[in-house]
Amino acid sequence: MRYLLAFGLVACTPGSGLRRYDEAAELLGVLVSPDELVVPVGSDVALTATGLFADRTSGDLTYQCDWFSSEPSVAAVSEGLDQEGVLTGLRAGSTQVWAGVDGLLSPEVTVTVTEAELDALSVLPSDLTVGVDQQVALEATARWSDGTQSKATSQVRWIVDNPDVAVIDGTKLIGQRAGKTKVRAVWDDVESAEATVVVVESAAPDLRVLDVSAWTDDGRVTLSIDIENRGNVGASSFWVDAFLDPARDPRPSDLGDAFDLVNWVGPGATRTVTLEFDDVSAGDHELVVLVDSGSDVDEADEDDNRLDATLTVAQEEYPADIVVEGFDAVTDGYSVWYWVELSNYGDEATGPFYLDIYLDRVNAPFAGLDGDYYVEIDSIDPWDTISFEVEVPESCWGCASWIQADSLDEIDEIYENDNIAGPVYVW
Repeated sequence: MRYLLAFGLVACTPGSGLRRYDEAAELLGVLVSPDELVVPVGSDVALTATGLFADRTSGDLTYQCDWFSSEPSVAAVSEGLDQEGVLTGLRAGSTQVWAGVDGLLSPEVTVTVTEAELDALSVLPSDLTVGVDQQVALEATARWSDGTQSKATSQVRWIVDNPDVAVIDGTKLIGQRAGKTKVRAVWDDVESAEATVVVVESAAPDLRVLDVSAWTDDGRVTLSIDIENRGNVGASSFWVDAFLDPARDPRPSDLGDAFDLVNWVGPGATRTVTLEFDDVSAGDHELVVLVDSGSDVDEADEDDNRLDATLTVAQEEYPADIVVEGFDAVTDGYSVWYWVELSNYGDEATGPFYLDIYLDRVNAPFAGLDGDYYVEIDSIDPWDTISFEVEVPESCWGCASWIQADSLDEIDEIYENDNIAGPVYVW
């Protein structure tokens, strides 16, 4: 049998804190490329570490980095003179590789060392129109005999049929004079299909933001930004920035609160860029989206690269969440006095529920298990805390006591695993 107890109530309000974000340092981050890699056993690949700085510039940090491999017996990265960043596949398996500069670490790159054979290569863009002196970053994809695919841009050799029309610099194609040519990727004895390259004299891309849509999830806002190139040649290597509640009107070269680098948008084509903001409060927010915010693309029209919008974030409503904040016990030899503190970390009042007390139990209680005594709680308001004392008219010495809020599981809570507290030992 369990017994209903009376208690004395004292109300208080739980404290709250503000999260502070540090200002960005000059070096914002380090990126390793390729960011995904399949390497045949015994093959070498030159990795590159690029530093991204607060003024949107970037620099090659390959020779300044420390290089790491989680499984150096699978693939090792050299730090030797003139061999910095050269990865060697040693045996079949998988490893994570990353670089670091002054304690700032890059995201990890997954490297798979394989014994599979290379089956085919493909090239992107498959057809491109560029202007004279315009550069386009090429991409190659490898398909292996085990069915896997991988990026192979830095592992292939690039060949242009007519170098008077276009040339290759690293992994970039550069238009030389008006005309037409073909480009293909070669790795050992495997060749990709040819991509058609058209170089034109008087041409320019024209980028604009077509539309922005957004959705929210628990304070995170995801933007889907549609970009169009209305020019007669492609646009390559430009930034898209989004500013949320900017302190001043954003200008070209300003660094957005979220941003992404777009490799290529062909003439007449569209591209969707996804950006995210974390911890966005409910309400209306000013949103500014800039395309080619770094003024990297020489466009036919430079005045249509901006979109202004109002972003409305709905208030997230959370159901009640009962949390046992405090629990202690003491005895005078005749009764046991329990001190209890409960909070509701939800946007709704809890409504009535039971708090069960387990006087002398070795193991933790579970939902639905009746306590030796219980009290009825009328309700706890949203984001409020109550504290009270309960007297149990019997005693034990050195026994372990527990409590359980909402023991009958009548309240629909966000979390159900923070309603039990104990053991406390009665002395």
